[in-house]
Amino acid sequence: IGQDKEKHSFGMALSEGFKTLWKQPTILGVIALMAVAGGLAYPVFGLMPAYAEEVMQVDAVGLGILLAAGAFGSVLGTFGSAKLGIGQRGRNLVLAAAALSFLVMAFAWAPNMWAACLILVALGFMLLLLQSLAITLVQLNTPDRVRGRVMSIYSMLHAGADTGGNLVIGTIAVPLGLVTALTLAGAVALLFSLGLNRVLPQVRRLD
Repeated sequence: IGQDKEKHSFGMALSEGFKTLWKQPTILGVIALMAVAGGLAYPVFGLMPAYAEEVMQVDAVGLGILLAAGAFGSVLGTFGSAKLGIGQRGRNLVLAAAALSFLVMAFAWAPNMWAACLILVALGFMLLLLQSLAITLVQLNTPDRVRGRVMSIYSMLHAGADTGGNLVIGTIAVPLGLVTALTLAGAVALLFSLGLNRVLPQVRRLD
């Protein structure tokens, strides 16, 4: 009985969270932007071993350098998100999503290791910035009573988008190659970001 009760209450909580998001399309737009732009950028790191071997043609040391460049960018992104402070968070979120999409495509076509590492620093920065801005905007613009429920949905979509992005891009890379797959990922993310900005301009006005 206790387990049934717990499942029932969990289902009710999720249902209420979804209802809240349906009534607040702007917040749903923020989460969608995080999931699509972030989820299609994450395969850059998830598929890095294949990129290092097939595209850059480097060994384990080269792979470590590429991963370290991305991690360094994420650290810089932490400081960058703290420095942004209050003001135009929605606008910065949309810009970060668009910039991230361009960086994924640029990384796919990086001519050498130096260029790939520099792009990875910027990419890690933008990915961390996008995620920080998204979670901040969702928390600040969700009513206290349902914030926990909405954040549960946010967390599930965040984790699911990263895993799903790896699966989809990895599957496309088998017949088309990793460079083409990452280029398509960046292009789709960019189109989604621009489309969302046009359909839901309220997102860029959030703070």
